[in-house]
Amino acid sequence: MAVFLSVLLALEVFPFAVFANGQPDSSVSSYNTETPEEADSEAFYDAVGELEELRTETGKYLRMEDGSFTAVSYPFAVHFEEDGGFVEYDNTLVLRESGQGRFYTPKRSDAEIGLSPVSGSGVLYYLGKNGAKISVSAESLGGFGVNTVSAEPIEKRESKKETRFDEITQLEHFSAGITYRNIAPGTDAEYAVFGANVKETLTLRTAPEKGEWVYRLRTEGLRAEQTEQGEILFVNEQGETIYHIPVGCAYDANGALCALNYEPEEAGEDVLLRVSVPEEWLFSPERAYPVTVDPEFDVGGHDSNYINDTYAIEGSPNETIQYGNHFLLVGYATYYTSLRMRAFIRITNLPAIPASSVVVKATMDLQQMEPDEWYSFNGQSDYLHILAKPLTNWPSGLVSWNNMPTVDNTVLDYGTACYDTYSERFKLNVTSMAKEYYTGERNVFGVCLQSYTESQDGYVGFVSADNPNVYTSLAPYYTVHYRDTKGIDSRWEYAQQGLGDRASGYVNLFNGNLVFSVDVTDPVRPLIPVSAKITYNSFLKNKNFTSGSDVNAPVTSAIASYAGYGWKFSYHETVVQKEIDNRTYLCYSDADGTELYFYDYNDGITGNYLSEDGYPLTITSENGRYVMRDNEGNSKTFGSYGLLTETADSAGNKVVYDFTGAGWMDYALYYPNG
Repeated sequence: MAVFLSVLLALEVFPFAVFANGQPDSSVSSYNTETPEEADSEAFYDAVGELEELRTETGKYLRMEDGSFTAVSYPFAVHFEEDGGFVEYDNTLVLRESGQGRFYTPKRSDAEIGLSPVSGSGVLYYLGKNGAKISVSAESLGGFGVNTVSAEPIEKRESKKETRFDEITQLEHFSAGITYRNIAPGTDAEYAVFGANVKETLTLRTAPEKGEWVYRLRTEGLRAEQTEQGEILFVNEQGETIYHIPVGCAYDANGALCALNYEPEEAGEDVLLRVSVPEEWLFSPERAYPVTVDPEFDVGGHDSNYINDTYAIEGSPNETIQYGNHFLLVGYATYYTSLRMRAFIRITNLPAIPASSVVVKATMDLQQMEPDEWYSFNGQSDYLHILAKPLTNWPSGLVSWNNMPTVDNTVLDYGTACYDTYSERFKLNVTSMAKEYYTGERNVFGVCLQSYTESQDGYVGFVSADNPNVYTSLAPYYTVHYRDTKGIDSRWEYAQQGLGDRASGYVNLFNGNLVFSVDVTDPVRPLIPVSAKITYNSFLKNKNFTSGSDVNAPVTSAIASYAGYGWKFSYHETVVQKEIDNRTYLCYSDADGTELYFYDYNDGITGNYLSEDGYPLTITSENGRYVMRDNEGNSKTFGSYGLLTETADSAGNKVVYDFTGAGWMDYALYYPNG
C-alpha cells in the first residue's frame, strides 16, 4: 500500500550517510579526508579539459584530474565573443581577397586585419574593429625608400607541450606574422598579429642614413591624439580609444636601450607619423648592431588592464623601460655600467574564482629567452639563483631604478637559471600572496625578480608580456589552483549553533562559509526518514539556485522555482552531464549545494561513473536515468531532466517524487517493501 506524504516545500531523505544534511558526518573518514591545506600542493595533476563555458576575454578555467580547478590568466585578450560565447583567436594567416586587394588575413578573429604579401606597393597592413579602421604605409625607412620585396612567414618558436595542461594553455594559433627582408638597405621589417593587435619590429643590421621612420596612416572614423607620455591614441567620435601606440623603444645587441619619439602631423585626410631615435644614441661608436626598433599597435588601452612588466637598470637610474619591450632582464653586468638589473611584474586582472573556493596553489610562469638572446655570464658563473619577492605598491609614472615599486623582503620563491634551462618554464610559487589577495589582505599582486648576490657578473632574460608573435605562446601567465568548498562536507570542521528545534547553523572553521538549514515541516519517519528543509549557503548569496542568467549550480533548465537568494530547496538534488574535453562527467549537487564530480572510468563503454573525491559512490546510466549507489546497497535515481525522482534503501523501501514542469515538488509517495 502506498503512503501519500504531502510536502509543502522540500524533502530530504537519508539513505546515504555520506550526504546526511544536519551535521557533518564522520562515517566517511576513511575516504579522502585531507583538506586542501593538507594535500600535497607539489603533486602534479594534469588537466582533464577546459570548461569553455567559463571562459573570459583573458582567462581559461580547467578541470584537473584530482577534481579541483585551475584558472589561467593571460596578459592579453586570448578570446573574443562570438555566438554568445568566447572563442579563441586563430591568427593562422590565409592569403585572400579583401576590400583593399590580396592580403594575408587571420583565419578567425573579431578584428579586420590584413598584411600585404609584397612591400613597396602601397598599404603594408591595415587593421579595423567596431567600424573604425587604420591603413598603414611606409613613406621612408631610416632615410631610405621602401624596397619591393615578398613577405616570408615568421618561423614560430614554441615551448614544449608535454601535458594536456600545456596543450590547452599554450595558444598554438594565437599569433602569426611575416617578414620583409631588406625592405630598406640593411633593414628587415617584421609584422606580427597576436590577438587583435599588430606589432611591427624593425631590425637594423647596419646603420641607416637617418634615425627616422615615416609612416602614412589613413584613418576611418578615428582621430589621432598624443598623450603627455608621448603615446598615440586613436579615438572614435564617442571618445573611446580604439587603437593605441604605446611608447616603444630601441635596443642594440648589447641590450643598451633608448626610448622612441613619436611626432604625428595631419596631412590632408591622413596622419604622418614620424618615429625617431636620438641620433647621438643610434650613431654612437658604442652602438652594437643589429639594433631593434620596436613600435606597436594595440587594440584599446594599454595592457596595464591586464599586466605591467618591466625592468630597471642601476647603471641608468633614470632610464624608463617603456611598455612594449620584448624582454625582462635580471642579474648583474659590469659592461655599459648596467650593474644591477631587476624585473617587476604586476598582474592587474586576476581571474575570478568562486567565493566558496580555497586556493590550493598559485604560480607565475615565465619563459627564459634563448641563450644567444639576452643571456650572459661573462665567464664567471654558469648559473644564477633568482629570488621572487612580493610587491607592496606600484609607483605612479614609468618605472626606473629611481622610481621602483616597493618590495617586501620576504622571499616567495626562488629558482635557478642557466644555459640549459632556456627551453623550460620558470615557475614561481606565489600561493601565499594569492591567498592574501583573494581574501582582501593584499592590494597589489606582483613580484620583483632579482639575483641572489647582485654582485656576480651574469644576467638572464625572460619573455615579456609585450613580446609579439614568435614568443606569444611563451608569454608569462598566472595560474591559481582551487577547490570549491560550499555546502557541508566531512573533510571540514564546523562550529554548530542551534536555533530552536527546527534550525541549525554550521560555520566552516577554515573558510567561514555559513550553511543554515531549516526544517519547514515536522519530520515524517517511516523506514526511510523524510523531512522538509530549505538550506542557506552564504557562498551562494545574491544568487538563485535555478536556471537562467543567475545560475550558480549545475541545475537543469527544468528548474524555474525560486527559494530566495542563497537558499536552496533540498529536493533540488540534481545530476547533470558535462562534457570536458570530449570526456563525459556527471556533476551531482546535493541538498545543501555541495558539488561532487563523477568520471566515466571506461570511456563511455559501460556507462559507469566513479567519484573523483574517493567517496564510496558510483553512478550508472540506465535507460535514460542516472542511478547513484553507495557500498551499502542504498540508491538515488535521477530522471531525464537530472532531478531526483526516487530514493531507496538496501531493504527495498523507497520514496518516489513527482515534479511540475517548473521544477516544483508536486508530491512524494512512500513505498515500504512488502
